[in-house]
Amino acid sequence: MNILDNLKKINLKAVCVFLIGLALVFQLCGMIISPKGYSANDIVGTTSVLNRLKKEKDNSFDVLFAGDSCMTYGISPLQIWGDYGYKTYNLSYQAAKICDTYAVIQEVLKTQKPKVIVLDCDSLFLDGRVYQTEDQILNSVEQVFSVFHYHTVYKLMAPSVSFIGKKVYSDQLFKGFRIKSGTVAYTGGKYMKDNSDGSHRNHDKAEEMGTDSESYLNAIYKLCTDNNIQMLLVNVPAPNLWNQEKHETVQSWADQYHIDYVDMNLADDQIGLDWNTDTADGGGHLNLSGSKKVTAYLAKYLQNKYSLSVDAENEEWKAAYNRAAVYGEKS
Repeated sequence: MNILDNLKKINLKAVCVFLIGLALVFQLCGMIISPKGYSANDIVGTTSVLNRLKKEKDNSFDVLFAGDSCMTYGISPLQIWGDYGYKTYNLSYQAAKICDTYAVIQEVLKTQKPKVIVLDCDSLFLDGRVYQTEDQILNSVEQVFSVFHYHTVYKLMAPSVSFIGKKVYSDQLFKGFRIKSGTVAYTGGKYMKDNSDGSHRNHDKAEEMGTDSESYLNAIYKLCTDNNIQMLLVNVPAPNLWNQEKHETVQSWADQYHIDYVDMNLADDQIGLDWNTDTADGGGHLNLSGSKKVTAYLAKYLQNKYSLSVDAENEEWKAAYNRAAVYGEKS
């Protein structure tokens, strides 16, 4: 009996040592792959954006665009430079959560001093939490052992495109903008009301933001005010993703904080959008034709609203613009 008791004690000790060792390995792996200085839901997206920015000169952009894929496929910094000489950058990426947009902006402000940050509001109506699974046990495990939360780090090999015999990153080539090819018409009809006189405003029909999204929106606002940056809220037109109720929610927040808000879903006629030809996927995202029109509209607004520096003779930007123009014609 004593022998059996001793064996049980030995086995229990061995199990405890093994579990402690395993926990230490998990912690060490988590320390290695976790982002430094911030938390993110999508380590691949945030790290990819920040790695791209490292290739750019410090303090080189007057305007930064942020958001999800609506912004990624909607606003072209090189087109803006070609038309106005303003140096801007698109920080957005596909399926970006507002918590990750906050993390990206927070990190970027360590090396860039923009005058304006333009935030697309589509992602405000998604779950904004860093740890967003409904399984509370899994949430707790991910927070204690970050290796489980950031395990997708192996995907950080950014997709490349072939261009003039070389491999280049398409979003690097276009200063963060990406082209969404193809044309699938939007046929759903009118999806927004005319608010030119403000008569339709009905806050009772506003749609709630996603969990924690408003908290991160407030945090981005604080980053802007603390760094003397003007904040502009926008929506790139997307009839399959946007509606009047979401607009009301964002407008109320913008009114409360005295922030300018340009919902371009309400300006598709002024922009000149043709939903038969200007969307790549039936109203979810703009194609190149649509993005050119929306970029032109927003660039004109920036010119009229802000005092931005003109650097139209910059040789590096000229080269990037010419390369992008050739590639854009091929797409």
